Amino acid sequence: MQFRSLCILTIISVVAAATVVPSTDRDGHACFQTYRPPLLNLTVYDSDKVSPGYFFIAPYSQLAAKQITDPAEAYITGPTIYDRNGQLIWIGSTMFPGRDAYDFRVVKYKGESMLSWIISTNEYYPDHPGGKAVLVNDKYELVNTTLPLFDTPEFNIHEYNIINDGASVLTLYSNPVLVNETWIQDDGIAEIDLSTGAILFRWSSLEHIPLNASNFHLPKAGTTSQKRPWDWLQKRRWRLSVIVTTYELYIQGIWLRRIFDLATRRQDFGFRPFQRLQLFLAARCQIPTRR
Repeated sequence: MQFRSLCILTIISVVAAATVVPSTDRDGHACFQTYRPPLLNLTVYDSDKVSPGYFFIAPYSQLAAKQITDPAEAYITGPTIYDRNGQLIWIGSTMFPGRDAYDFRVVKYKGESMLSWIISTNEYYPDHPGGKAVLVNDKYELVNTTLPLFDTPEFNIHEYNIINDGASVLTLYSNPVLVNETWIQDDGIAEIDLSTGAILFRWSSLEHIPLNASNFHLPKAGTTSQKRPWDWLQKRRWRLSVIVTTYELYIQGIWLRRIFDLATRRQDFGFRPFQRLQLFLAARCQIPTRR
């Protein structure tokens, strides 16, 4: 099966409505009774306006890892594909039972359309408890695996962006670092060669953004730990926005620059709050073509 366009539920809400519910009836999917994948209730209001393609869904109940006791429960979460009528096409939890999936999508890898997703961390499973990212071809065969950076405890679940036709991947990483008796989450960016696993580029937030730029004080000593560090940088789709320092970073290729500082202690801005919001939403990632 060739993977076609990705349909996002929120985009097509004007012509259809969809909800995902847990499968408690083993007869819900006749061909998948053993696995009990989630059921997709889909109502189409105007079939002529629904674009061709599939629904890519990766439901999960919680971020925290849990130990699976019911064998069927191991297949409830994870990547799933449904057709435009809500019929189940494929269930990916059979490849990695008991693991949630994030950033599930179609990507281009060496000229071919493939599936990629990030597998959640789970200390109860011996197969890479720190998580990983995978590439799967149109025969649903595992093609490539990306592991967490060697000095980071787990794979960041927010971004796995294949670039340069599969030559490399842009990803985010998180690494707890002890700073003045306070554990800080050093969030950053890495470009990884998919053939060799070599790190082509790495950017650390703690090396480029001063903590004293924050409007908030550091957590008190003893209130953080290596497993529960202060996560001061929020990362989403290559818009890195510091929650408490109110910085916005603009990423372009292998260099970064701060395009504006919204910290309230600064008074040298000539735009209103609404304009600040517009600037905040305008940040994008641009990757120049390598020569």
